[in-house]
Amino acid sequence: MGAWLKIFIDICLFRQGPQVLPPSLALLGLTLGAYFCVGFALAALTLPWSRALLAGAADTLILTFFTYAVLNLKRRLGRFVQTLSALAGSLALIGALSFLPTLGLYRAQMQGQTPTLHVFILLAILIWNIAVIAHVLRYALSMPLGLSALLSLAYVFMSLSLLQVLFG
Repeated sequence: MGAWLKIFIDICLFRQGPQVLPPSLALLGLTLGAYFCVGFALAALTLPWSRALLAGAADTLILTFFTYAVLNLKRRLGRFVQTLSALAGSLALIGALSFLPTLGLYRAQMQGQTPTLHVFILLAILIWNIAVIAHVLRYALSMPLGLSALLSLAYVFMSLSLLQVLFG
């Protein structure tokens, strides 16, 4: 497991691309499970458990459908398992790192404080998240980084908007 963790850390640090991962359904299941669990944990900070479970599932489905759609449009479906594994694993790591600042943000708000530091940390994590998505999509779709950055921005906006509408 330590070797896989190192690969996902390397993807998050832009040292590796999704092509280093095997097209393994077992790995895909593990990464999607990790992504779901992190999404659930983050949602459970503000939602009841039942809604947090649905939010985690919805977020995982959005990532899966988005990945399938963009790969299908570029006729690169053979890269689906590796790409989704790379995205889910990397974003699960980044999401786990955002847990404490998110918790701090909610606690500060509940105490009537201005959570400036937490907001800046979460903004930095959001930018990193977008950059990692762009990095993975760049390799998976064989496209310039600028285009993959626009695509990742579109994904993040769409995903956050859908989740806000569904669970707002």
